[in-house]
Amino acid sequence: MTDTKPKALWLAEKLPKYFNANLATSRDIDQVAAELRRLHEVNQELVKALKMIKLYAFDTLTNHKNDSLHDIQEMGEIAHLAIAKATGEQA
Repeated sequence: MTDTKPKALWLAEKLPKYFNANLATSRDIDQVAAELRRLHEVNQELVKALKMIKLYAFDTLTNHKNDSLHDIQEMGEIAHLAIAKATGEQA
């Protein structure tokens, strides 16, 4: 894979060629591709939400807006790690 397209979308485009050479039906192929596209969309929404949580958590920590700074810091770290895992970035 040489382009920057997300792997799930790349697979959704490539799978029909591979499945057609085997015993999979076109319905199977369409279901697999649709599920990969759905999962990619969900992943993007989750990453967006986690980025917002991360920004809120670090803003709250930096400005000491909450007595429970440890909890806020932990929430920000969890969000940071989840974003890194979902996007393939370094944590």
